[in-house]
Amino acid sequence: MSVMRDLIAELPAQLRWAATTSLPDVPPAAEGLVIGMGGSGFAGDVAAVFADAQGKRVSVHKGYGVPGWAAHARPVVVAVSHSGNTEETLSGVKAATAEGLAVATTSTGGALATVLIGVVGAFLEAGIPIDAVVGTSAGAIGAAIAAYVHSLPAWLEAKAQGESINWPQIAEFAYFAGGIFSFVKLARYINTQVSGIRRKNPKSYQPTPHVITTTDANLNTLLKNDPRLFYDLPQEFLGTVVQASCSVRFVIAPARVGSYLLWDGGVGPAREPVAVARAIAGEALVVSVLLTGNPARESPPEFRIGPGTRGKTFLGQAVFHPDNVFEGYLLGTQAVDQILALMAAREIRPSFRSGFYAPGQLLPYFSQRQIF
Repeated sequence: MSVMRDLIAELPAQLRWAATTSLPDVPPAAEGLVIGMGGSGFAGDVAAVFADAQGKRVSVHKGYGVPGWAAHARPVVVAVSHSGNTEETLSGVKAATAEGLAVATTSTGGALATVLIGVVGAFLEAGIPIDAVVGTSAGAIGAAIAAYVHSLPAWLEAKAQGESINWPQIAEFAYFAGGIFSFVKLARYINTQVSGIRRKNPKSYQPTPHVITTTDANLNTLLKNDPRLFYDLPQEFLGTVVQASCSVRFVIAPARVGSYLLWDGGVGPAREPVAVARAIAGEALVVSVLLTGNPARESPPEFRIGPGTRGKTFLGQAVFHPDNVFEGYLLGTQAVDQILALMAAREIRPSFRSGFYAPGQLLPYFSQRQIF
């Protein structure tokens, strides 16, 4: 009961935090349709009550597909699924898309972390030097892995890990305050996988300078979004800090690092931590791989890569899939020529890590994938 009591006590702070978050751009429509099961569907029930009070109409669908009237009424569809893998909700998104309806979704986006493994491979085979990496939220997973990939065998090890990861390996139900789920298993997973990657590197390698961003989870500082940055972590602390950065407020329990209780790094100024990258890498060419969320406006990178450029739905961002690594590789290869041109303008010379020698060399390792 103590867990439920604590969650109820935290509700006012959750509501205050929610009021400060930015809303996605949703196409205008005369009415709305929320698709969701269980607790996710209950969010639609609440939305319907508020909409009715304002003379608007929001309907809720808790099942497969979409209601028959949707094709004629043309509502904006909001699909809600915490896991991103709810069968009925995925069916509804597919049906709504087939009808040409506007679809907005809310879900976790951690599964796109493996996209970064593919992007890193595309950069390394093209000789794009990676002088430092900064990771926040789901990107912390990719940053932790990228910091230790210093050879072709090490990247192939990371690729194999990215194509086989699944939610049961990294998440479990929480039995303490602060969230419904826990990423303690993620911390262990990161430490184990990074150890496997390190063994594939030359003996003389040094990890790439790396920063993982987190946010203070103390409720007294909740609305301030106080950042906590961790630089060049010893491996024994790496997993716990990545766990903290990936924790979602009030959904995935925070992690304790020393005297700090920490969670999601992808909030506030660190949502896209370009300024952090510039602080540690000086005048380096900054390339951002934006997995989810809004881009930085005050300090944009020289080049930005985003999975959305290939039309992936946000709901699909929460489902681990073996092809996500290949997706990242394609995104990276599409960006290579422009990044090399930016490098040339700054007189930055290509350099290759052990085993890498030319663009396209990794494509045979994706021989079972189909290029679209």
